[in-house]
Amino acid sequence: MKHLHTIENIHKIFNTSGSDPLLVSCNDLNYWVCKYDRFHLNLFNELLAAEFAKIWNIKVPETSLIKVKEEHIPNDMIPRLQKYWFDKECFGSLYLENAKEIDQTMFSLFKEKMFRDKVRNKSDFLKIALFDIWLSNEDRNFNNFNLLLNTSSDKISFFYAIDHVNLFNTSSLQYRLCELTEDESIIKTELSRILFSRNTNTRQIVNTFNPKFLSLYIGM
Repeated sequence: MKHLHTIENIHKIFNTSGSDPLLVSCNDLNYWVCKYDRFHLNLFNELLAAEFAKIWNIKVPETSLIKVKEEHIPNDMIPRLQKYWFDKECFGSLYLENAKEIDQTMFSLFKEKMFRDKVRNKSDFLKIALFDIWLSNEDRNFNNFNLLLNTSSDKISFFYAIDHVNLFNTSSLQYRLCELTEDESIIKTELSRILFSRNTNTRQIVNTFNPKFLSLYIGM
């Protein structure tokens, strides 16, 4: 994994309901979405999920560890940002400029067959749902997909999974894990219905990866 550091002031704070990540530029001359040590277990969860996702061949943005230099925290971002949160390296995800975060406003696009046909890893949607059940990720559901649709230069799109801070029943490791139900995942969502209810290959898609990933799931 890359170890990077910032080269200029933080560009932006993303206003979210959770960790409020940052947009930073680093010494590799790329932009990165950066999560900091506000809640240290969140960073552990992000790192662990990213590595597991690679094993499952689920697309995630490239990851790195980032040192945000103190001089790059603008005064007008304090006290919203506390400098001691950056004493340790942060978790970074490569900023995908051509990606759009999926929400309900995009459903009308997915209803168009031509648009759906340009998504080349639709089966990953189901794989990600199983991945979330396996890791008890409580933060990807009908109201918060935590998915990017990243479009390449040739107009082909791919699902990318992001934001895994709420693994293990939101870091409740002192208790036995509670398995998510399909109602708590992205399986029973309008987007899932659009992608698969009219797809004659759905059963074939499931059968392609089901034995492999069920064995991983049962192994836990």
